[in-house]
Amino acid sequence: MDFAARRDMLTSVLKVGPGNGADLIIQSSNNMQFYVHSRNLEFAAGAFPGGSATEITFQPGEVVHLTETADVLEILFEFAYPRRHPTMEDLSFQHLLRVTDAAEKYDFYMAAPMCQISLRFVLHPFCGHF
Repeated sequence: MDFAARRDMLTSVLKVGPGNGADLIIQSSNNMQFYVHSRNLEFAAGAFPGGSATEITFQPGEVVHLTETADVLEILFEFAYPRRHPTMEDLSFQHLLRVTDAAEKYDFYMAAPMCQISLRFVLHPFCGHF
């Protein structure tokens, strides 16, 4: 699934945008804004806020600027909401590496292990299925 299709799905399913009741605006390095619920991020990732080395602090309604691109952040934010988590099988190797780095950087509890498993399968496809 390409970036535009994922963005449309994320916007329609999670209602990520103004007016969805979100209290946090996160802006990607390529200037896309995500309107997310800080409470969801608090439970999904150690950095929002948390004890990780990359703790993110913010005030309600403030725009938080992150160094990752929108195509990386949109995948991570899917792990912050109570729904089926995305698969990584359609991602290119480079995209998967960027998502993995961000998942570990922001301590996304469910995304980091999913990325590691996906990387293991990409690097060693004949080692069996999980």
